[in-house]
Amino acid sequence: MKLIRKNNNEPARLSLWKAQNPDKVYDDLDQGIKQDIRMACATEQGFLCAYCCKAISGSNTDTLNEHIVPQSVDASRTLDFTNIVASCTTDKQCDRAKKNNVLPITPLMPNCETDLVFQLDGSVKGQNKVARQTIFILNLNNKALQNDRKRMIVEYFDEEDDDEFFLLLLCEKILQPENGRLFEYAPVVANFIRNWVANPS
Repeated sequence: MKLIRKNNNEPARLSLWKAQNPDKVYDDLDQGIKQDIRMACATEQGFLCAYCCKAISGSNTDTLNEHIVPQSVDASRTLDFTNIVASCTTDKQCDRAKKNNVLPITPLMPNCETDLVFQLDGSVKGQNKVARQTIFILNLNNKALQNDRKRMIVEYFDEEDDDEFFLLLLCEKILQPENGRLFEYAPVVANFIRNWVANPS
């Protein structure tokens, strides 16, 4: 995960609709406003899934509006933009795995970048019980996802390179969006490299 900062980027049409419809909920929105939300969330996330960091387009073909606190748990937050992120539509992971579960760690919490630690083989380990629960709920250690992450880590990381300064500069570069977009799994690669520098094997 990468920390998501919700910076008052609520779409104007959503704000207006909420003011005009104070007693309605997310399911009452028209598809146009749902798409505005989807694109606003994808944009503030660098067009990466909030949970697995897979690339997303912001369209309904591969991107879902995901309520961090499920609507079934807290109906008062159904239209709260600060409770909505963009998730991929991958079967059996992320939003599709989470369903109505409450996450112990969310991408809105700073510790999402430190409590989940990525390995060279593409797996992710939880540093504590809540991190392990989060990984399990979102199914972030499925084989396909591990293979995708490993591919990207290997592409950017050379085990023979032990230049700490260079590696930390590489992390900074990796996390700089190009035209508003981060490359697929960029936060995963940066997480792995930072932990490698801190704990070289």
